[in-house]
Amino acid sequence: MKISLLTTIVLFAACLAFAADSSPFELHPVANAPTSATKEYSLPPRNGQVQTVILDSTILLDHTALKSASIGREEDGTPNILIELTKAGGKQFGDITTKYIGKRLGIVLSGQLYSAPVVREAIWGGSLTITGNFTEAEAAELVKKLNQSVVK
Repeated sequence: MKISLLTTIVLFAACLAFAADSSPFELHPVANAPTSATKEYSLPPRNGQVQTVILDSTILLDHTALKSASIGREEDGTPNILIELTKAGGKQFGDITTKYIGKRLGIVLSGQLYSAPVVREAIWGGSLTITGNFTEAEAAELVKKLNQSVVK
C-alpha cells in the first residue's frame, strides 16, 4: 500500500508541475498515447484544420538554453521566431535532435504549442527557427518574453 500511495503522490506532483505555468520556451517529446505524464495541446490551425498533439511532460530544453531571440521572415513575409542558443544549449539541442531523429518534438512558447516538427537530422550550430501562424504582434510579444527569460 505504501508503494502505491507513494506512486500516486509522485504522479500527482508530476501532473501539477506539468500543469503549472510553463517557461517561455520548452521543447518536449511528442507522446504516442495519453498517460498521467502527458498533456494534450492543439497546434495553431492550418488550412482551417486543428491538429491535437500529446506532449510528454519531460522538458528536453528550456529558456535556460537561450542566448537571444529575434523576429525573422518567411519567404512570403510572415514573421517567424529566430532563436540563438548558448554554447551549452546548442550542444544539448544537437544531442536531443540526434536522439530524436524520425520523431516529433513539441515547441511550446508561453504555454502554447506552436510547432511539432519531425526531426529529420541532427541540428548542430546553436540556432533554430520556429515557424507558425504568428501575427506581427504575437511574434514581437514572444520575442520580448523569450529575451526577458534569457539567463544572464
